[in-house]
This record gives sequence, C-alpha cells and structure tokens, in this order.
Amino acid sequence: MKHFIWLFCLLLLLTSWPANLAAAQTDSPPAVWQVFTNGNEIISLALAPQAVWAGTTGGLVRWDRAGGGYLKYTTVDGLAGNEVRAVAVDSTGLVWAGTAYGLSRFDGQIWTTYTREDGLADNQVYALALDSMDRLWVGTGSGVSIFDGQNWTSYTREDGLLDNQVQAIAFDSSGVAWLGAPIGLSRFDGQNWTSFQPEGYSYSNVADIAIDSGGSVWVVFNWSSWPHCGGGVSVFNGQEWFRHKSGCGYQTVALEADGVWLGSEGGLDHFDGQQWQSITLDVTGLEDDSALDDVLALVPGPVGQLWVGARRGLHRLNGQQWTAYLTDDGLPHNNISAVTIGPAGEAWVGAGPASLSRLENGQWTAFTAADGPAIANYISAITTDSAGQLWIGSDLGGLSRYDGQQWQTYTTETGFLDNNVLALAAAPDGGLWVGTNDGAAYFDGQQWQTYTTANGLLDNTILATVVDRQGRAWLGTPRGLNMFDGSTWTAYTTAEGLADNYINALVVDQAGQVWAGNGSPPLYGARGSHGLSRFDGAVWHTYSQASELAQSRVNALAVEATGRVWVGTDNGVSVFDGTGFTTYTVANGLADNRVTAIGFDPAGRVWLGTEHGLSIFGQPLAVAPDSSDNSGSGVFTTYTPAEGLADDMIYDLAIDSTGQVWAGTMRGLSMFDGTAWRSYTTADGLAGNEVHAIDFDPAGGVWLATSGGLSHFDGQQWTSYTEADGLVDDMVKDVVVDPAGRVWAATLIFGVSMFDGQTWTTYTVENGLSSNDTRSIAVDASGAVWVGTWRGQLDRFDGQQWQHFSRADGPVDTGALDIAVDPAGPVWFATQAGVSRYDGQQWTSYTQTEGLPGNTIYAVALDPTGRPWAGVMDHGLARLKDDNTWQIYTVADGLVDAGIWAITVGPDGSIWAGTTHGISRLQP
Repeated sequence: MKHFIWLFCLLLLLTSWPANLAAAQTDSPPAVWQVFTNGNEIISLALAPQAVWAGTTGGLVRWDRAGGGYLKYTTVDGLAGNEVRAVAVDSTGLVWAGTAYGLSRFDGQIWTTYTREDGLADNQVYALALDSMDRLWVGTGSGVSIFDGQNWTSYTREDGLLDNQVQAIAFDSSGVAWLGAPIGLSRFDGQNWTSFQPEGYSYSNVADIAIDSGGSVWVVFNWSSWPHCGGGVSVFNGQEWFRHKSGCGYQTVALEADGVWLGSEGGLDHFDGQQWQSITLDVTGLEDDSALDDVLALVPGPVGQLWVGARRGLHRLNGQQWTAYLTDDGLPHNNISAVTIGPAGEAWVGAGPASLSRLENGQWTAFTAADGPAIANYISAITTDSAGQLWIGSDLGGLSRYDGQQWQTYTTETGFLDNNVLALAAAPDGGLWVGTNDGAAYFDGQQWQTYTTANGLLDNTILATVVDRQGRAWLGTPRGLNMFDGSTWTAYTTAEGLADNYINALVVDQAGQVWAGNGSPPLYGARGSHGLSRFDGAVWHTYSQASELAQSRVNALAVEATGRVWVGTDNGVSVFDGTGFTTYTVANGLADNRVTAIGFDPAGRVWLGTEHGLSIFGQPLAVAPDSSDNSGSGVFTTYTPAEGLADDMIYDLAIDSTGQVWAGTMRGLSMFDGTAWRSYTTADGLAGNEVHAIDFDPAGGVWLATSGGLSHFDGQQWTSYTEADGLVDDMVKDVVVDPAGRVWAATLIFGVSMFDGQTWTTYTVENGLSSNDTRSIAVDASGAVWVGTWRGQLDRFDGQQWQHFSRADGPVDTGALDIAVDPAGPVWFATQAGVSRYDGQQWTSYTQTEGLPGNTIYAVALDPTGRPWAGVMDHGLARLKDDNTWQIYTVADGLVDAGIWAITVGPDGSIWAGTTHGISRLQP
C-alpha cells in the first residue's frame, strides 16, 4: 500500500511544464467565496459523544473532546448564517444550528437549511431544545416551531404563548415545556399554556432556563438599559418564586449534582447549596482571569466536568483543572469595520474593538495600541496615500500613520482636531482628507487645515469623504453632502435630489460620477426615501430596494477596476454593472448580510467586511495554516457503489501522475478520472478480485497486489503473474515499485518476491527475512526496502544485507500494517499498537497516550508537506498537527465510516480515506 510523495512531486513537475503555460495564462480559476472568521466568540454549546459543538459569532466549531482538534463550518460550507445562537445534537447524531438566517441541519456530509418557506415560524432563531421524543423545538422571533422529522407545528401569542420572541427552552421530567421571552415565561403541557411574570421584578427578560432533578425551574433574568441594569436568578418550585441571586449581566445557567453554575458578563459563579462563589482560572496561554469574562454558554459534561463558552474561547473545567480550546484564525474579532488593500497587495482589516489585522503572504499579523497605532475603540477608516503610507482612523483613538517601519499618531493632545475619526480619503496631490465628529481636516504632508460649519459645512460630523479626479473633496454629513473645490463650498440635500440627507458612504467611479450611500439610522429619523444616489455632474439619480438594490440602507461603497459599483447594505451586497443590480447574500457564501466595508486587491478579488466575518470573492486566496494548525472547514465527499465503486470495502487507494484515483476493493479495482468511476475484475484480466495494494511504475503502468497473484495494467492490456511464473505466493498483500522499476511483492505466507522484468528473486527467513508472513512493503528515500512482518520484526534491506528492528530498538510494534515514506528520509509505520516514525537514528511513537483516539492503525500516509495522516480503526482519521497533537475526523465530520483501511493524498492536498463502507475525500 504505498503512496509515495515523490509521485506528487512528479505530478507537480508535469503540471508546471512549459507546454501548459499558455493554458495557465489564459484560464483563470473560477471566482469563489472565501470566509475568514474568529471562532473564539462562543455564544452556544452542545455536547456529542465525541465532540463539543460551539456556536460562535463566526460559525459553528466542532471540537474533538479527546484530541482537541477542531473543524469550523461557515456560510461557505452551507451554514445558514455565521452567528450561531443555538446548537443541539439529536439522538441520531444530526447537528442543528440556529442562526439569524434560518435553521441549519448537518448530517456529517451535507448542510440543509430550513426557513419560513419550509414551515419555520421565523428565520431569526434564538433557542433550540430536544424533547423526550427527540422532537426539535425552535425558538424564533415569531413564535416556537416544533419539528418531528417530517412536519412543522408552530405556536404564537394567538395560541397562548406569552410573547412571540422565544429565546430559551427547557423541559421538566414530565415533558412540560418552559419557554423564555423578553417579558417572562410560558409553560406548555401539550394542551394548555400558562404565563409567568414574577411579581416585584422590574425586569423579566429571560436569558436562560434550567430544571433540576426535583422539578424546580431555574430562570436567568437579564435586563439592561444603560446606565441602569438589573437581573438575577430566580427559582420556581411549582408553587412560588424565590429570588436566588440578584445582579447585572447574568446570561446562562447550568445544573449538576454538586451545584449550580451561573455565567455572566463578569465571569462564572458557582452555588454549592450554601453559598455563591466567583470562579477564576489560570490557563496556560491566557493572560488573566478575563478569559472568563462574558460567559454566554454552559454545558455540564461527565461528573466534575463543565464546558464554558465565553467571548474569549471554549474552556473545560475537569475537577480543578482548566483547559482552553482556542481557534487561531487570524482575525481577533468578527465585526469588521474597515478594509483596505495596501500598495504591496496586503490587506488591512479593522476587526472588533482596539485591534487591527494585516493579511500578507498568507499570514495574519495583529496590531494593538501597544504596537503603535492609536486605537482606543473601533477602527472606523483605513486608507493608503500616494506615497504608500497607511492611515488608520479610530473611534476615540485619533489618527495614525504607518510608513512600513514606524507609527505616528495625531490626537487632540498633539493638536489634532478631534479624536473621533470617522472617514479618510487620499487626494491625488498626496494630501489626506480626514472626517471627524468635530469637522474636517486636510493634511498636505506638512500642515493641517481644518473646516467646520463656520466654513460652509452642513454639519461638523463627517461620516464619509472622497476626492474626485479634479481634486475636489466630497464630504458626507448627517444633514447632506458638501463639495469643496479648494475655494468654494457647495451643498447637496434632498432638495437637490439626494435620496436621503444622511450620507455615510461615498465613492467616485471611472466616469467621475459621485455615488452617495444614504440611509439614516433611527436616531436621525427618516429624511427621504433612503437608498443610493448617483450624481452625473448635473442631475442626481436614485436607486432603492424598488430598483433591485439589496436594501435601501447603504453602509459601504466601492468601485472595481471594471467599473462595477459594489454596494454594501444590511441585506447583502449589490453589484451595479451599468444596467442593473446583482445581489449576493449568505445564501451565496457571504459571511453575513450586513456588509460594512469593501475593498479590492490587485488580483481583482473583492474584500467584504461584515458583522460576522470577512468575505473574499474572486480567485482562491492561498492562506497559510494557522499557528495551531487546525485547518477550518474541510468538506467530505463520499463515494460508494452507488457512485460506481466495485465494492464499498476498500483495501487500498493510490493516485497516479495524471491525478486519477485507483481504489482496491473486495470485489475488484475501481478508477476515478475526476468525473466517473470505472471498475475492473477478473473478467477484465485481474489476477484476483480482492485488490490489496496498488503502485505505479515509471512508465505509468499500474501494479496490483491481489488475492490471485500480481497484476499489471499498462492502460490497454492486463498481464498477471502467479506462482506458475515465479511469484512465491499468489496471496499478495502489498506491492511497491522501486526507482529502478523493480517490483517488490509482499505475500501472506511465503515471503517477498522481487521482479526485475525478467527474473524473479525470492526472500524468506532462509536469506534474510525475520518472518515469511509479510503484510507491508515500501522503499525509502535511500532505496532501501522495508518489510512489515506479522510474526517477526521490522526488516530493512539495503540491497546487500538485512537489518532487523524489534520493539527493544524503538518501534511501538513490529507488525507494520502500512508504511509511508517521507522523501526527506523519515519512514512512518502503522501498527496495532500505534504509529512509529524512524528518522534513521531515532524512533518516535504515537499512541492513545499522545492523543490518538485508538491504537489500532491500518493505514498511514503523508501529505505533500510531510504531515502524517493515520487511519485509526473504528475511530476515524487522525492528523498530526504542528503542536504535536492529533486532530480527529469522524463520521460526525462527514466520514462515511470510522473504520479506515487505506489513505492517500491528492496533489491538491485532498485526503482520500478508504473505509469499510466506501471512500471519503476531505477537500482542503
């Protein structure tokens, strides 16, 4: 079974040959959506037997409970929305995720979304719970919906529900449902509704519900209206309410045998039956106890274990020991406020409070105020000037300039106009226009000139600014649009044709037309029809939702090189091609429908900042793995006999130099050309239908180890070799072709045969092998042959003499079931006791102690980076990460079966796993 990385190197060489350059230059990859989010802002949790599912503001993250690896799913994978407010796992293993755009179901392979059109009461999902009959209860903004697997049933205020916004659901031991709303509680026994609004409470917003073994209902109330807040925990014993704990910011509650856990904006509290205690933690890699600030989700595990979802990651308490589970995604937060592309093509992103991120050469770098930029709150604007300098505007932090080496800041302390910078625009003459909350400022590189209403501005709050080709500055305010030509101020309002006076986005297209994004927030009230306005130099033209704009409220504007205008709204991004609009939403893969920032890179990709992550549309962007080496949302594709496989029992997998996938099965050989499967059996010329192993010779021929001998296929003809031809045994378990083209066959009982094209040579215990029962064979980088035996040792033959390795020498076991060779030298061995690696000097082994979910390993393979993948029988697929821990993939992630018999790696990095029930391909 051996899958050599040098085959991939050969494929890469062939595909980069000059003959293909013309095609490479003319055929661009199709435009795709990519999403970058932070998976540490956790707002919901659910436990599965082998995983913890964390709903975050940046998608759904599956954490492996044993190995600690994670997979992240976002809108690109099929999730309805990236803000996962609720998550549940039913008895069949289906995962349910509630979002702002509907309910998503994941069966391990495919995402299915349910919306109002399918029977859901509302697309805004706040809560999920499963009753004793495994029916799913969905709390929405317009009532509660119940799904029995086939049909939806919904209840609203008209049916007896206290309020239509259902944001918490729990069931007592008799099956009675308790539902929390912003104004109190509802109780439903299947026939009758009862409402509760506890007396003496000035607040009744229910944040969470839990029911103890005695039937008492624990309710978290949370009310806040700055600067006042209220809340706490109350208990209903069936007769009356008791106020158990009062305070601000309580959000979630969990019950276990030894007490009550309460999560709040301030951290974590525990009640042991006598008193409340605040909980702190000391987790390696976290700076302080603020890791537990803003606890939004709690789920008890086995006795003594608690899973805590907070704004700064997932944490597990096991007795007295805390463990942190943190994704490393590059973005510090998901709320993107500004995006621009630097002169070298690097992306600068303002994400969340007090943070700036740069994506350059596939790597993310984070900047905070400690690194130099004056960031006190959110980054409101980013731009680059004609000299390539980066300018950062911050809400309350002032203005910062970065020349690639040093940061310089401008604040009121240094004489700057205002610390609340709202807009930036570079001028053609090298100058910079800055919009603040207290007027506008122009910087010519040496001096600042300020402008206010005293100079002609309609308002001192400058929400947007742009400079046209004539050098005229356009400034958007809450009261209209100003244009300054260097000497005269001109004002435009709804009286002149603007759709709205509140101008919060501006751009100038290639024709010199000015586009103004309109749409006042509730604070300013309605001042027009809202929407988008375009000025052709004489007349204003307006566009709104009635004109097929995604929404009339506009947040961001940008013009790409082709002249198309991109319009970011609260309901997606609309693209104007000169005649009409095309709109993209989360349904297309957008991170979130609220688009707040837009930019373009030199390759023509569109960068879209949203409220729940960063989206990129265009040619795929190569991004390096994150530092914890947990790649995000891999996608599994499954192949079974229904798709054309000869059988679903897979013994081996290999990929040839043309990219075709070959699968050895129990009932023949199957080949996949990227479109369809074709199968071969003894009727076509195979020596035996059980194909145990596959390898390729330098001429492109396929060699097959079968139950009836050794077979060779040159693409046209079959040739078989058996004992009658000189093969030592017809039951061939593995085959490998060495660099000289010699074929080595490991057989079940009688040793190893080598065929040089003319003559057969046999190796047994009589001339070097430690055992005749052989299971695997491979050729290492030096040309030496390795043989895994069943009752002997690990044998190595350098062409002259045999060397034997026992357990005492270092391998975890000598019965190697599979061998993988790294071109750099190391050799990996799959055994029934774990995985071992030999670098020529030392042995390193990995077992359950090192994080593998099991010790029985039937397959091992190396990807093009040299990273090992192991097939752990009955436990799935394991990948060794850079931090020397294992990431585990199971049927919950999309594997067709957890029994892995074979692994191979495609030239694109895709992982192909052969199982007892078909093939699964993990797309990178």
